[in-house]
Formats: sequence, C-alpha cells, structure tokens
Amino acid sequence: MPSLSEMIADAEVLAQHALRQNVALPAGTADVLLAARRNQAAIAVPGAADRDAFYRAFGDAVAGLNTTPGDIRAQVSRVARMRPLADAAQRLLTFAAGNGRKVEDEIRKPLVLIGAAVDSGMPTAEQEQEFMKAYEGLTIALAPITEETLDASTTRLPTVVGLYKAKGLEKLQSWTLGRILSVLVFMGVLWGTCVALSFYFQGSFALNRYKELQEIVVKLTRDIPVMKAALQAAARPIAPGATGVATAAFNDKRAPRVGATPAAAPAATAGQGGTAATSLEAANKATSDATIAVTIASLELARAKEELATIPDRLASWAASSCLDSNPIAKLVLCSDVEKAKGDQAKARAERTPERVGPAPGRAAALPTTDVSTTPASHPGGGMAFAVLSTPGPSDAAKVEQARTVASRLSDVYLPLLLGWLGAHAFILRRMSKEITARTFAKGSGFNHLVRLGLGALAGLASTWLLTPESVSSLLSAQEAVVGGTTQAKKLPIWALAFVAGYGIELVFAFMDRIIAAFTAKDPNAPAT
Repeated sequence: MPSLSEMIADAEVLAQHALRQNVALPAGTADVLLAARRNQAAIAVPGAADRDAFYRAFGDAVAGLNTTPGDIRAQVSRVARMRPLADAAQRLLTFAAGNGRKVEDEIRKPLVLIGAAVDSGMPTAEQEQEFMKAYEGLTIALAPITEETLDASTTRLPTVVGLYKAKGLEKLQSWTLGRILSVLVFMGVLWGTCVALSFYFQGSFALNRYKELQEIVVKLTRDIPVMKAALQAAARPIAPGATGVATAAFNDKRAPRVGATPAAAPAATAGQGGTAATSLEAANKATSDATIAVTIASLELARAKEELATIPDRLASWAASSCLDSNPIAKLVLCSDVEKAKGDQAKARAERTPERVGPAPGRAAALPTTDVSTTPASHPGGGMAFAVLSTPGPSDAAKVEQARTVASRLSDVYLPLLLGWLGAHAFILRRMSKEITARTFAKGSGFNHLVRLGLGALAGLASTWLLTPESVSSLLSAQEAVVGGTTQAKKLPIWALAFVAGYGIELVFAFMDRIIAAFTAKDPNAPAT
C-alpha cells in the first residue's frame, strides 16, 4: 500500500493532468488535491474530515480522468522520450522536401500524425511503436544524412548584436566557431611554412652556390696551368729563329738536284714557302685562341674567388638572424647555445669601435707597439705608433658550418613537420568542406581532427627517413596499372613527399606495415614447430 506522501504526490499528478488536458473534475476536487501537501498533518489523522475529503477527491479524479497516476507518469515519460525524436523527424522531413529526397507516404504519414500526438501530450504505447518504425525507415531513406549531421553541417556565426549580448560560454556553444578557427589556424600554418621555406631557400641557395664556386675554383686552378702550358707550346713555332722552313725556302743557294729542270727549282721553292705560311697562320691562330682561353679562365677564377669570399659573411648573417630577439619563434627553434654565443660575439664586435692606442701618458708606456704597416721612410723619426685592438672573428669554415647546421635543422626536422601538418590540415579542411556540403558532417569531429594533425606531422617527419624518391618509385613500379609512375616519382622533391605523407598518412603506415611484414613473415619452407 502506498504511503500518504506517495498518495499526495499522485494526487498532484492527477490534478495537474486534468488541468493540462482541460478535463472538468467535480467541484472542489482539484482544490482538495492541490492543498493536500499543505494539509498533510491533518490528513494523516485517522477518521479526520480532511482525510475523508482527500480520499473522496482522489477517487473522483481517477474516475473523471479514467486513468491512474501510474499511467499518467508513463505517458509523461513517453512524451519526454519522443519529443526529441519528433523534432528530429520534422527537421529531416523538411530537409527531404526542400532538397528533392523521396520519402514514401507510409513513412511520412505516421511521423506527422504521431508528432501531433506528442505535441498534445497524449501518445500511446502503440503510437510510440509505430513512430519508431517509421523513424527507422526515414533514417534509412536519407542515410548517411541524420539529424545530427544536419545540425553539425549548419554554420552558425554570431552577429554584432549577438556578440554584444552573449554572456558566458553557454551562448558560445551554439556558434560553429570551430571550423572558422580551423581555417584561421591553417592559414597561419601556411604563412609560417612559406616564411620557413623562404628563409631556408635563402641559406640553401648560398650554401649550394658556395659549393659550386669551390668546385669552379678547384677546376680552374687545376686547368689554368695546363692551358698556359698549351699556350707556350702553341707559341713555340712562331718564336724568333723558329721559322727556318720559310727562310730556307727563299735563301737556298744550293744547286738544283741532278735531273731537275731549271723550271722545277723555282716551283719547289714556291711550294715550300706556301706551306710555311700556312703553318705560321695556324700557329698564330692557335696561340690567339689559347691566349683568349687563358684570359677568360683567369677572369672567371678571379670572379669566382671574389664571390666565394663574400658568401661566408652572408651565411653568417643568415644564420645569426635566427638568434635575434625580434624573432622569438626562430630564436626558440633554430638558435642553439653555440649560435647564441657566436651571435653575441658578432654583435659585440659590430658595436665596439676600434680602440686606438697612442703616445698618451700612461698608455704609450703600457703598450709600446711598433707600427709594422709603415716603412722607415714613412716614419723617418721612428717613435711610438698607433695599434688597433680587435678580436679575430670566426673563420670562413666556421661561418659556413654554422649556416649548414641551421639549414640542416630546417630541412631535416622543422620543414617536414610543418609540411606534414599542412598536408594533414589540408586533408581535414577538404573533407570537412565536402561533408558540410553533403550534410554529412558529424559532431565531435574535433578530437579526430587533432589526432589527424598529430599523425600528419609525424608522417611528414618520418617521410624523410622512409619515403625517399627511390622507395616511392619502387612501390609504384610494383603497380602495373600506373603508367610512368616510377619516372614521375623520382622527380618528386622531398618537400612534396612530406606534404603527401601528411595528406595521406595511410601511405606512411602502409609502408611501415610492409617493413614489419618483411621481418615477421614466416618462411613457407620452414619446418613446422
């Protein structure tokens, strides 16, 4: 038997249900039921008039409503369950009607009618069963579009008035700011990647040019002596006293050979003179060509040495720019303690003016320096000279090595990470845009996107170890359907592979699976254990 408190709660349910359904109860019944909790002490007394009046009003309410409090509570729970589904069904039906999606009448009609019953608060258990069956058919007809994807695919941005009136985080939850933030982050990473690539290519070009000039200097230094020797060999036939052939041809006073006619001797002399003239002309041309070649090579060597001498300072300035206080991000990721110390020394040398030590009192005696840059003729009187105190800077090799260290960090670590992140983010934005257009974007995708970004950055870094152009070419060569794939893959730069690895992280993991399978595959010829 229910307690008095439970009966009073049931009485309140009956009275509220009668008022909600606009059912007329006997006069005074609703007042007695609603005042029962206030008069609970009097109703608890057995045989009291208030107790009898309460029981009589309770029975009249049950008879007038033709239902029990338990049925009313079950109906309230049913309405609470069906209300969200009815609203979702109405939104799906509206979407289908507005976008040309076919929904059969046997599905639409129960949803509309039972939705009206839910609005009135009077759905029955049979109607709930029929509604669930029709709702299942609706979701099948519109799959993969659901009520959640429709809601998530709708972009809701705040207005100026909305921003002004927003109070707390409760209002912000209804705005779809995540996708806008994702686009802004992508643009920021893209800009940072462009800056990093520009900075890297500036130093990389100088390093490559330095290596190229070194090879040019070595080659010309080796070739110029050979060219000079060739020049001397070409000039030897036209040296004074070396043209004996022509001289003998015109000054030969010997008698003609026996059997030679008088006309044959002048003809032979003329032939020898023509041959000598031709040889002399060829020797002059060879000498001229060799001289021009030596001159050009010498000029190229001088220009190469001049340009080569300027590159270490340029590389030192490029590497030191990563340690500037005005660029905290580059200073954090690129500047090590060694570069910081070198940068501080360079800054100190640049700011310090040369200190001149002369014959001032106290200084001349302390630093008696002889001027080695002048001759006695320029200093006939001798005496004390001026000296310049300076700290020797780093060598050219140290400057180049410092720049090579910064470039190696960029090319081997940070740029693959950035490009892998950028590729993964591009995949996320492309997929998000496609799903929003198709109304299939699901809620709760933020965590999946964060995981994808992290894996994309890792894939970009791992691509520098695993996905070399040669390894990708070997993978593509195994696919017979790919025509010319191997040739194209060999032309891909390492940056493109890092971006592709971030965009399709499955490529890296598939490659890793193949490596693992190569070590763990069982030999079919091995004996069974």
